[in-house]
Amino acid sequence: MQGTLVKSNPWFLLNSCKKSSSIRIFCLPYAGGGASVYHSWVASAPNHIEVCPIQLPGRENRISEELFDNIQLLTKELATQIEPHVDKPYALFGHSMGALIVFELARELRRRKIREPERLFFSGRIAPHVPRVKPPIHDLNHQSFLKCLYDLNGTPESILQNEELMELFMPMLRNDFKMVETYEYIDEAPLNIPFSVLRGSEDSETSAYFMNEWSKHTVNSCIQHLIKGNHFFLNDQPQKILDLINEDLSFK
Repeated sequence: MQGTLVKSNPWFLLNSCKKSSSIRIFCLPYAGGGASVYHSWVASAPNHIEVCPIQLPGRENRISEELFDNIQLLTKELATQIEPHVDKPYALFGHSMGALIVFELARELRRRKIREPERLFFSGRIAPHVPRVKPPIHDLNHQSFLKCLYDLNGTPESILQNEELMELFMPMLRNDFKMVETYEYIDEAPLNIPFSVLRGSEDSETSAYFMNEWSKHTVNSCIQHLIKGNHFFLNDQPQKILDLINEDLSFK
């Protein structure tokens, strides 16, 4: 099964083979990632789940487009783009940066009284109201920023060592980190949507306590899952995550 870009709308990669699916799940990437992060999910998900990776501007097939450097502005545009595609039950999944986008997108959809998701999946990201502890890295010099990328272990070493590729990817990577590091949480009423929170067992970026803080942002249920792996368990455990998504979506 192959995903194809929606005609005239580069934001979504929809699987045309699953028109009869009962639920659609929109997936947001981590910093520096694109829709390709979720390409394997499109074919591997159960037939009743339609996986729809979201392609943000400034990466992959949209590399020439202007980047968003503010999550609130991004989610306002994303809410506009997603509205025509919530004609069936749907969920939102985001990893790391993507989790913040999912959170703000759900709040923006509520403000606009657009059909709300059946469930939100927050992966590899502590709750949005928890203050940052680590200093920002998006404005570091080239070598220091590159070292931070090495330490995070999320960008393939073959790319980090390729000067031409890094020249291409560096503006997008810096921009994404800026978007996360300058994010400011604004207090609002909790959502009435069930949450699923996914945490890597070896992830130094998260802790069970701060992941559990997501529960403060919903008056509904909040389930926490521990998955073997580091911060980028998303890349190593796709089938495990799909199984959890399938299981949690059955608990509406």
